[in-house]
Amino acid sequence: MISVPWTARRAGVVALAAVAAACSVSTPSREGANDLPPAEERDSGEPEVQTTETMLPAPGNFLLDAGVAQQVIDDITDELGPVMVRSIDIYDQYAIFDAQDPTIPENIDTYTYRDGKLEDPEPVHVTNRDLEELPMRVFLLSDVRWDLVAQLSQTAISQLGIEDAIVNHMGVDRIHDTLELRLSLSVTGPRRSGSLEATADGTVLEARLF
Repeated sequence: MISVPWTARRAGVVALAAVAAACSVSTPSREGANDLPPAEERDSGEPEVQTTETMLPAPGNFLLDAGVAQQVIDDITDELGPVMVRSIDIYDQYAIFDAQDPTIPENIDTYTYRDGKLEDPEPVHVTNRDLEELPMRVFLLSDVRWDLVAQLSQTAISQLGIEDAIVNHMGVDRIHDTLELRLSLSVTGPRRSGSLEATADGTVLEARLF
């Protein structure tokens, strides 16, 4: 048997530990559902396991963290271009919006932005009345001061004074009577709920308890 000096053995252990540490720092991933049939029931050449899905790092709380809402909108615009939307709803970790197809204006699709990417769109069923009102309802995402969302959330919490309050939703669309673009933030706590209304440029209009 060959005797390895203690210092060499220790150096080898340190090197292995460094490799293990390096391997532990990797892009987060989510394993695919392993619902394949047993190996003896699969044809030759079929995969043994399903491919894992790479997960992008979460950008932060869309409503409370400064700059995150703007980054979300920038990501959406980078992928879809300056699309017209009929409404958009922002939650803490995802956003849902109805976008008008720029090539077929009467087509509306619902998109969900989650985990740093857009999911596949789903078609929206529309009526004749929807199509008649559509030109008055749609707006550009750039019409809203997304950089002020976190500030508006803090203002809502401060003005409403709800115990242990959180802002859990912000909806953006045009109100029916004046067609003005309006931001509506929902605030809730264990004892009370309320809302804050603001214009697209971030001007606070009203904060009220329910």
